[in-house]
Amino acid sequence: MQAEPVLLVDAGNSRIKWGLGHKGRIQAEVPFCSRGAGLEQDLQRLWAGLPKPDRILVSNVAGNQTANALSDWTLRTWGLTPHFVRSQRAACGVINGYEEPEALGVDRWVALIAAHGLYREPFCIADCGTALTLDAMDAQGRHLGGLIAPGLGLMRQSLGAGTAALSSLPPGRNAVPAGNTADAVQSGTLLMASALVERFARHMESRFGAVPRLVLTGGDALAVSNELNFPYVMEPDLILRGLVLIAEDAA
Repeated sequence: MQAEPVLLVDAGNSRIKWGLGHKGRIQAEVPFCSRGAGLEQDLQRLWAGLPKPDRILVSNVAGNQTANALSDWTLRTWGLTPHFVRSQRAACGVINGYEEPEALGVDRWVALIAAHGLYREPFCIADCGTALTLDAMDAQGRHLGGLIAPGLGLMRQSLGAGTAALSSLPPGRNAVPAGNTADAVQSGTLLMASALVERFARHMESRFGAVPRLVLTGGDALAVSNELNFPYVMEPDLILRGLVLIAEDAA
């Protein structure tokens, strides 16, 4: 990397996680909302006092409006246009397993690069965010594909939207079996998510012939981890780690 830090931006569906990368290290900072009228104010409040970065690398799944807001602010403030990472056939020792490599979500692509850099062994990634995404990779860096399901919030929202009796439930607590509807929704959706993660990891264990490392990330990772009967590691800044590796590879 250059003398000045690289600004690393993980623009997710709900939040922007960000940090400064310098000499292979990450200084993660406070996340903020990735959409809405307050985005410009948050950028000014959190980034205006930063030194001008050497480069800006972005993993963006929040849409064009967020991308445009980031580009407009950084160009106006620093005269820099962000580099929006795209999924590729191969990079940083990782081979994309999708039939159409560019169709793999860039957040999943960057997370694969990060996990391969951390663990040169078979692994599964469970990103427990707005969507619950699962991916598997062998020790040689070959992405084997994955799964996508609604995250906890989307599952609960879909119940509220599609079922009149569940449209205005208060937050529940985890209880199995549950004695009220709010707890039943809270616990049922959590067990669905954790069961999918564990089932995927067990499936890949059979395929690999060995226990894969299960890497958890995303806002609901802690909640899901509490229901797992499978060894795991937590990597909350996985995408920022991947962006650092991409920056180093391009330097």
